[in-house]
This record gives sequence, C-alpha cells and structure tokens, in this order.
Amino acid sequence: MKATSEMNILDAVEMLSNITDLDLDKPVGILKYEDKKTGKITFKTLEAVDSDKKIKGLHDVEEAYLNTLRYLGSFYKEEFASKNWKETEDRIKSLMVIVGDLAKKLDRYGELIEKNEHRSVKTFKEFRNLQEFYQKNISPKVSEGTLGKWILEAARGAWGSDSTEIRGRAQKGKKVLQTTRIFIDLESVKNDTEYELFYLRKEDGGRFFSPELIRNIKLVSDFGDFINKAKPGDLLTDIDLWQDKVCQNIAKSMIKTANEEITLFFHDLFRHKDHDHISNLSKALFALFAASNPKNLKKEVSVKCAVDYFSDFLMFFERVLKNPEYQKIVAYPPKKSHTIARNTLRVVRAISDAIFEHKGFIEAARPLVHQLLEEGGHKISSEHVVENNAIWSRLAQASKAMDKVVKTHPNGPLNKVIETIVRGQYRTYQPISPINFPGYLYSFYYDEKAVRVLRIPSPTRQESIDKSEVLFEFIDFVQSEKPHLMIQMQDRTTFKESARAFCLEKLNDNISVFTLPLDTEFYHQTHLYYDEDSWDIFSDQVLDLALDPNAGFYLDEDIRDKIEPSVPSIIETLHSLFFQNKKALKRIERLVFLDLFYLFLTLKVIEVTKPKTLSFTCKDGLDTSNVFNALFFVFFELLSEEKISEAKLLDLETLLFAPPLLARERAPLAHRLMRLTHTIKHLETTKGTLGDKVYRDFVKEALRLLIGDDIAEGWVS
Repeated sequence: MKATSEMNILDAVEMLSNITDLDLDKPVGILKYEDKKTGKITFKTLEAVDSDKKIKGLHDVEEAYLNTLRYLGSFYKEEFASKNWKETEDRIKSLMVIVGDLAKKLDRYGELIEKNEHRSVKTFKEFRNLQEFYQKNISPKVSEGTLGKWILEAARGAWGSDSTEIRGRAQKGKKVLQTTRIFIDLESVKNDTEYELFYLRKEDGGRFFSPELIRNIKLVSDFGDFINKAKPGDLLTDIDLWQDKVCQNIAKSMIKTANEEITLFFHDLFRHKDHDHISNLSKALFALFAASNPKNLKKEVSVKCAVDYFSDFLMFFERVLKNPEYQKIVAYPPKKSHTIARNTLRVVRAISDAIFEHKGFIEAARPLVHQLLEEGGHKISSEHVVENNAIWSRLAQASKAMDKVVKTHPNGPLNKVIETIVRGQYRTYQPISPINFPGYLYSFYYDEKAVRVLRIPSPTRQESIDKSEVLFEFIDFVQSEKPHLMIQMQDRTTFKESARAFCLEKLNDNISVFTLPLDTEFYHQTHLYYDEDSWDIFSDQVLDLALDPNAGFYLDEDIRDKIEPSVPSIIETLHSLFFQNKKALKRIERLVFLDLFYLFLTLKVIEVTKPKTLSFTCKDGLDTSNVFNALFFVFFELLSEEKISEAKLLDLETLLFAPPLLARERAPLAHRLMRLTHTIKHLETTKGTLGDKVYRDFVKEALRLLIGDDIAEGWVS
C-alpha cells in the first residue's frame, strides 16, 4: 500500500469507532469538528442545533461513512489475497461489528430529525456490498474470535467483585464528586492525556472505561500494528531494551550514591536478619545489586531482567518502610548507644535519598535520545532544518525529528493501555515505577548554595479518584535534614488531580509545596480569555488570580504573606522588560507572560524557603513539569556570558524527550513543547534586540529588585 492509504485505513477505523461511541439516546444533533492545526475531523453530539444544521451534520457523517466503506472494501480484498489473512481475520470481524452498530446508530439519528426523508444507511449500495462480501468470503472462515473473548475477560477483571465492596464504602463515606457519567474517550487515549483513569475507580466503585472503548482501542491498535510494521533497526522496536538499560544504570548509580551506608549495612547489620525490617532490607539490596548487574539486561537473559529486579527492590524496600519496628525508630530517634537502630535509620535514609537523588537517568538515556534525534533528523523536510544558534530553534527542530521517529512506532500509548489491561495492572495508579523513576537533573547555584534540582513524578499511590496517599519512600526522603521545595503542577481544581494535589499539600515536615495551576482556562488563555487582548484587563486578571487557592494556587500562609507584596511589581516589571509596555498583548504573548510570571513567582519562593533540593512535579513528570523545568534551566543559561554548550543542549533534549519516550513510548505532548519554544523564542528575541550585555544587566537588575541579590547571580549546571 502507499503511504497515503496507510493513513486512510487508520483514520477510517478511528472514525468508525468515534462515531459509534457517540451517545444518541436523546440526540438533537451531531457536530462535525475539524482541528485547524492538524486537519483531523471528529464528531460530537450537541444539546441544541437548529434543523438545517442537524440535517447537514447527518449528511457529513453519512458521506464520511460511505467513503469509509468504499475504502475498507478495497482494503479487505487486498488483504484477503495476501498471506496475512490469519493475522487480520479477528480484527476484521470486530470492525464489521462496529460497521453494523454505526449503521443502526445513524438510522436512529436520521429517524429523529428527518422522519419523511431519511433513507436507511442499510440501503446504501456500499453497505450492502460490503455486508454481502463479508458474509460470503469472511464469515465462514472466522472462528469465535479471540478479540471478543479478550474484551469479555478484560471487562470482567476490570469490573471485578471488589467493586461492590468499594461502592458500598463510597456510599457510606463523605459526599463524593459527581463522576458517575464521566468516561474516557478514544481521542484522549490516543493523546495519552488521561491514561491514569484506566487505573482508578470512581467514587461509587465503577470504572472510567467501558468494554466498547477497550474494543475500539484494541482494534485501532491492531490495524496500526499491521500497517506500521517496524523496519529492521528501528530503535523504537527495542524500547523495552532501553528501559532495561536505563533501569540498570539507575540501580548502579543508586549503589554508588549510597555506597558508604550499604557497606555499613553488610558490615554491621546483615547478621541481624532475624528482624523483619533488616531481613527485607537485605532482600532489597540484593535485588538492587541484581538490577545493576549488566549480565541481567534483557538482551542477555530471557527470564528476569533489570526492570524485574528493580521492581523487587522497590517491593522489599517498601516493606522496610512500612515495618512497625522501623516506624518506631523514625518516631523515636534512638540514642547513641542503640547502634543497630541508629545504623538502620542511617542506611534506610541513604537509600531513600538515593532513590530521588541518583544521577543515573540522564547518563543512561542520553544515547537513546541522541540516536533517535539523528534518525529523525534525516526524515524531516528542509524547511524545518534551521542553521542558527537559537535554543528555541534547536528544540523546535528536535521536536519535528522526534515526531518523525515516533510515528513509525505503532500506537505506543494505545499499546500501553492494552498492556495494562492484559496484565491486570489497572487497580492502582502509581506514577513512580521502574520505567518512570525520579532522579537528579542539574544544580542551581546561588549565594554559595547548591540546590539539587530533581525530577519527581507525583510520589503518590491511588486506587480511587477521590483518595490518594503519599509513597512511604517520599515521606522518608523529606524527613531527612534537607529542606525540600516541591513546585507542584497538578490541578487542585479538577476531579482528576485534586486528590493527589491535596495529599501532597498536607505534607509539612521539611517540605514546602507551591502549587501552580498550569492546566486551567486562564493559563491556556482559552474560552472567555481567548480574545481579550487588553493589557489593563489581562493584568488585573493576573493580579486577582495570583496565589488564590480558588484559582488553583497553593502556598503555606506564612510564605504567601512574604511573597504577595511583590506580585504587582513582578507584573509591571515583566510587562516593561519583555513586552515594552504594550497596551495590547496577543494570545501567544499572554501565554509567554504567564510562563515568565510563574517562573518569577517560583524564584521568589526559592528565595524565601531556601531549599536544599527542588522538584518540579506534575502527574507523571513527563510533560508539564518537564517543560517548566526546561524553561527554568534555559532562563539562567541565557543570563550566562558563555554560549550554551552542545553537551548541555543534549542534556536539555534528554530531559524533555526521554521520560515520555521510556514511560509511555511517545514524544512530549505537542502543545506543551510548542509553548516552551514560543517562550524561549521570546526571551532570545528580546536578548537579540537589546544585545547580550544589556539583556543580562536588565534581567539581573530586575531579579535583584524583585527577588534578591543572590538569585540574580544564580546559575545552573
């Protein structure tokens, strides 16, 4: 098949699935929506549409349906003649179920709005020919397909017997959020924006996905796998080997980080294995050593690999942290004479620190990103190849290159969802895992202080949408003597993330939490804010919403009281320095302003809290927080007198691309990365207009006045 046809069949399957999933029990209209950026067409039901628009909407759907049937007819004939029939028979049978469901649904809709004129979809020539062809050539050959059985078993597991018990507990508890009628759709699954809902139950014990959605995911994924068969040597076909390699390197780095304490354990504590917590600590360390051994990499063995051993390490170490005897040691610090207890606390704390502060991730993931960008670079058109030294241009080009590579990978996020269902791993959502592990990224230096900047996915565990708990590993980490600042980017105003956001905000021992609302209508300047260009109105909105908990912000009251007086000055200074006091700001300029405003607020919080470690944390640490982390890094690089090195640029690309690639087998979310490049471009354009020295002087002076002398002289490495 030609490349254009390969895309058509995927679009056809997607379109069938999307329209079939529409709720037409009480339909009054279907809206045809075309994304102006991608040209992608989707369909949605409407609450109220006038008669003319309803009929036109139906004709649009019918036309798309007929075109789909014409194409699928030729596709089937071509596949039946090939030797791959056994690979496609089950998915074709399932697709025909959707074809039939769609005909019934469109007929039902037509009866409601065109009682006298509507012609049944089942009378269309294409539908009858396709049905006849299927019954004559396919149906006799198709057995009881495995896909149908697979969906049934997956559904039974997902809605297991424990749902009744959970539903009962929810009804006896406090008033819950209204999520009964909320379900994931295929589009959000493809975009990988709400995959966490596959792991979570609603407050009443129900699920956010249906058997029909699983069927459609499996169907689209199967067609994608069949059409986009990977070429030999494609790096993405070996993504599991890269996951294993990164995991092995993280284990090795953790051992190096906590080497002194691990030696202490085997010298002084190992013989006390009659204590459960010490026995589990011993098992955890042996598993960590096994994970670090290159002989256990997946390419070397076929049974148990580095990722598996690392999972064992996390399991045994959690048992240590949950052990009552260890918790007693934490609650009542032992005296100097209690050597075993003191050494146990020292060893466990060192391992907890190593979990979050090891340096193994960037080092191991860098070669993967470098190779993929090189491979993708050969595939992008010349219009995206720009020969200049701008950081924004480098990132934009890298984004295009990575998109080219990822498109050769058959439905990464869809396959991750299917893998989750098949393995029965949908009962708990825990962002931190062996393939999405925290770690050290770089350091921010100011006033002879070194703040270690860490990548930490939400350190939480969650079974129900309305309840979440903090991981024991993170609690142990923040109980050390080093104060930690978490810049949290989970939206506390939405049902999807509020439980995780609230439980992290309740932490108060050696940790400060600053919640930034990076997923609201105001932050994205959508809906009511979209066309409001007036600076006066926009600046008033920024001032009104800044640090307001109802707008999604959270900060300890004592810290907020120290920061609030600076907010008006920050707004005025950013407007003057980066926007030349313009009376009107275009939407893209308002987006840039908000990014810089949130960055300056973050710097002010750093100046007040003086942390030893700093993390930018979103749901999974893959997109939102990574992008903000990159902006923080680039902002200070642009204040350096030296040009950013190639090594730092590659580390920046690794920071952005490696986490989503390894954890979800995809590139960063396009709108997040695009916004980052726009903001960096604005900074670099301002620097080019003012000149390097003037830019540095102006920005540093602004930092001195708004934040403090120490931050103004800060730098990253």
